[in-house]
Amino acid sequence: MPDAIQRKPQINFQVEPPLKVLYDVARSAGGYNVTRLCAAGLLYLLEHPDVQNRALNRLAEFYRDYEESDSEQMRAFVQGAKDALQRATPGSRPRPKAGPGTRTTRRGKA
Repeated sequence: MPDAIQRKPQINFQVEPPLKVLYDVARSAGGYNVTRLCAAGLLYLLEHPDVQNRALNRLAEFYRDYEESDSEQMRAFVQGAKDALQRATPGSRPRPKAGPGTRTTRRGKA
């Protein structure tokens, strides 16, 4: 299979705490779907003009900051977003820890 088919979708953006909470809630409810999150965000933007202005300002700021970026800077940005998504948010459960390893018995020499 081509690599593009096997890869999971990536979310490449700066993650703010409210967005991370939304992401975690949608995921825990079984509604983890980037398309649905984007649609919900667009509906919210349409209903709240003050949020529209802040979002447009953030987008313009993003373009200013990363307009002249090379591939290494973009990779660092994406890695930072990935790390932010993997960190726990306040009120969320921590990741389960790995259980104890199994021990095998050693046979003595005869």
